[in-house]
Amino acid sequence: MMQCIYGFSFLELGNTKLFAYIQGPNEYRRPDEKCLVKCNVFLSPFNILEKKRKKSKDNVTREISSYIRNICNHIILLDLYKNSEINIFLYIIERDGGLKAAAVNTCILALIDAGIAIKYFISASSVLYLQNNIIVDGNQFEVNSGSPELTLAIDMSSNNIVLLEFDAEVPIDIFQSMLKTCAQACIHVGNIMKLSIKENAIKLLSLNSILNT
Repeated sequence: MMQCIYGFSFLELGNTKLFAYIQGPNEYRRPDEKCLVKCNVFLSPFNILEKKRKKSKDNVTREISSYIRNICNHIILLDLYKNSEINIFLYIIERDGGLKAAAVNTCILALIDAGIAIKYFISASSVLYLQNNIIVDGNQFEVNSGSPELTLAIDMSSNNIVLLEFDAEVPIDIFQSMLKTCAQACIHVGNIMKLSIKENAIKLLSLNSILNT
């Protein structure tokens, strides 16, 4: 049986706060021998924006779960984990805009902390076009305005687009400006994530050195 690996991450983006942890890979037999990736999303009862709207809450958790699962199936080196299961648990502590991008970043950090092999390191961000301005990581009030929103994830090693979500109609020059701004935001967020990973690695190495002294 494969040994369980646990990875944790906490991310705070404005007033949006998320926590994720990984269980696995654990042994899981299936006819096709493929690795099964599951994502369980939970919305905190303290989340004042959603706690009184059960239908909205259920929609949010289902959508984010599917979103994260699809991305993880794309970036995890699944062939290394045949006949196994990887469980991702994501807790939305506070939601205030930019939820999908924040969820992606939180889960990526948790996967890395768990030692799960991935094809490339990605970071995500989102922008809104509101009142002739491009707003990075808009808050929930701005998101609820119905303004065009673009969510982007890029491969930090090549800056290639891994994921782009945009379901509005805007002039091409506005779209290009939104895309450029969002890509810059992804790079900025990705660099912060890299720094956090390095700092955590240094702490672990220091702890390991102390324990082996």
